[in-house]
Amino acid sequence: MLAIVVINIFMNQYYIDLKFDIPLFQDESLVNEILDIEGKSKPVDQSYLNRGTIKTTQFNPALVEWLDKKGLSPLCSDFFYRVPHNVGPIHTDGKPGDVGKLNWIFGQDDQSIMYWYKPKADAVGEYGVGPFGTGYTLFNEDDLVLVESAAIKGSPTLVNIGVPHRIINGALNRLCITMHLTDHVTGKQPTWARCVEIFRSEMLDPDQ
Repeated sequence: MLAIVVINIFMNQYYIDLKFDIPLFQDESLVNEILDIEGKSKPVDQSYLNRGTIKTTQFNPALVEWLDKKGLSPLCSDFFYRVPHNVGPIHTDGKPGDVGKLNWIFGQDDQSIMYWYKPKADAVGEYGVGPFGTGYTLFNEDDLVLVESAAIKGSPTLVNIGVPHRIINGALNRLCITMHLTDHVTGKQPTWARCVEIFRSEMLDPDQ
């Protein structure tokens, strides 16, 4: 029991690389459709080449079934295709809290870095709703302290998106496909500890 407690205390609280041999899509041409910069979902914000949402029915049914057996269901999914050297805003997905989700990354180089921050005392973000109906909270960097950074490979990666974070992209285009999840036990998005419990056997480094 003591060993489990020690692992939980020192477990990475921001990102964990996973490994499972189930493709995100049955038809990989869907990735090329997303990468179509002339597509209808091209946003006004030109820091993105393309941005939009993905329906659960577009994902590999085998992946959805596998997640279901683990007690999880896809809640909603977005994709973000960033241009080289784009500096993303510091934000949480939705309101700040304790939430894990899955990220798949296509492209990018080792200079594409994700950063996580801890709010200083009394720091308050600004809540808003994006063009696709998903909430976010923006933060001023002066109100934060950097606590972690990493190049997220995303094949996939479990990431903590209830903590303020952002991406500073490298010299290549970067496509991120995200999957928010619903925990069958609580009916809510899974906490970080719950995600660690569910995906422990898929962690590339269980002591990460």
